[in-house]
Amino acid sequence: MKQGILDRIKKNLTDLSKAKRKGIKVGKLKFKSDYRNIPLKQNGITFKVLKDKNRIKLQGLKKPLRVLGLHQLPENCDIAKAELIKKPDGYYIHLTCYTDKDRIKHEKINKPIGIDFGIKHQLTLSNGVKINYRIGETQRLKKLQKKLSRQQKGSRNYQKTKHKIQREHQKIYNRRKDIKNKILSLLKRYEYVLIQEEQVKNWHSGLFGKQIQDTGIGGIISMLKQNIETLIPVDRYEATTKICSRCGSRKEDITLSDRTYKCESCGLVIDRDFNSAVNILKIGLSRVETTTVKNLPTDCGEVTPVEREATARVFKGSPYIRVSYTSVKQEARLF
Repeated sequence: MKQGILDRIKKNLTDLSKAKRKGIKVGKLKFKSDYRNIPLKQNGITFKVLKDKNRIKLQGLKKPLRVLGLHQLPENCDIAKAELIKKPDGYYIHLTCYTDKDRIKHEKINKPIGIDFGIKHQLTLSNGVKINYRIGETQRLKKLQKKLSRQQKGSRNYQKTKHKIQREHQKIYNRRKDIKNKILSLLKRYEYVLIQEEQVKNWHSGLFGKQIQDTGIGGIISMLKQNIETLIPVDRYEATTKICSRCGSRKEDITLSDRTYKCESCGLVIDRDFNSAVNILKIGLSRVETTTVKNLPTDCGEVTPVEREATARVFKGSPYIRVSYTSVKQEARLF
């Protein structure tokens, strides 16, 4: 374990040296009093997972430690390495596992999906699924922050209250992270994912900055770009909101308060965000060079039983996520 820490320090120093040679400004090295991440490289030596007993044996400790969440490990997976992480609300074990590719292919949904990001509905999919969630600051956090402002800086009570604030921030971060992971787990099942390039940074400066901060849409977009290989972006200047998803006619006089799109040419009445998600799917697929992607079906508005089962399984048990189904006929059902 010490050798792993030394290797990480050497790598950091090497990276700093390379950055300095490239002309990047590098500050002086400072003493680090608290080390919060210990690498555990060798499974069976530095650590050993006892899944049947909900325990993990760490090198240097006589008794195995009880760990919550080992049931999340996939069946017949190979555990490569781990990290022991210290956070304000406790200690965590981060495990890196490898699973069989055939098992991942079995869970795939062989169809593309378009996503529209918004304020009222955080995610609207082109199959009619709407995902709503919001994790804001808790009342306990606000009380602790007021209490901290009245205490003497540097005192013992000040440090205690500061630690409680850190724990509360960590709980909020964990809830948001869990929602992001669940959304990513659902979208990775689709063959292709299409999104519109959004300037989320500009959303923060508007009237809805607080809502965007509580939902973390920018973090979801970053995770999609990093983890989904078949992600297809659509240019941000595409008028996906103004175009009718059925006939393709354009409607200019549509404002942010208009939540329903009414086409004057074909008479289509459809939810605004749902219409945008369908347009993102069709525009994105039509401009891809690959012929096989162009020929993919773009039937929208109906959730298949496989998609419904996958959505219910991924979001099951989360009290912070609200999922609804809608269609072109505007028939909405909630669970």
